[in-house]
Amino acid sequence: MIRRLRSNRNQLVPFYIAACFSYFEEGDPLISNQLFDKIALALAREYHQLDHHHKQWVSEEEVKAAVFLGQYPATTHKIVENLRRRIFNHV
Repeated sequence: MIRRLRSNRNQLVPFYIAACFSYFEEGDPLISNQLFDKIALALAREYHQLDHHHKQWVSEEEVKAAVFLGQYPATTHKIVENLRRRIFNHV
């Protein structure tokens, strides 16, 4: 997954949202706090250059504060579930 983030920077947006959901809503983080901080920093640095249809769900201010205060896209739960199953082999 990290390779994918490096090669397609637009994927920072949905991955950030999924990471926030898993941490804040489920209490079961997908990634370490250190990796989350790196992703949040990269997303904040590149926010205005990124083009992803989920970008409207998260503000630049939220990213800079490494939080998510809005409503999650309807597909977020399924995306997190898929990441756990397919990428991280989490039961």
